[in-house]
Amino acid sequence: MAMVNVTKKLPKLKKEATIPYDFGNDCDDAIAKFGKVAVFSNFVANSTVGLQAAMSSRMVRGLEVNSLTTVWKPGVKMQRLAVDPKAAAIAAFATMSAEDKKKFLADLKAAG
Repeated sequence: MAMVNVTKKLPKLKKEATIPYDFGNDCDDAIAKFGKVAVFSNFVANSTVGLQAAMSSRMVRGLEVNSLTTVWKPGVKMQRLAVDPKAAAIAAFATMSAEDKKKFLADLKAAG
């Protein structure tokens, strides 16, 4: 995996560029090329984004997030969560404007 083609597209400018870059063959090689601090700080930065995504997924569904500290692992796909419709509705309701809340409640009442 040493050489990777890295592509960046800017659709609004109708531009695209691709450059080859050698990230190394494995963690040991990356550490030799860039140093432990760089490799670890990039690992933490990317893992933080992954953990934030898992947190968002749970928060949107109205679930707690603290259990992620024991079940989430960087780079490991989480098991898909079942959607709790009531919790999802409550979470969505909390983000609505006062006007949208009134309309939503009227729609619920009309639905019976």
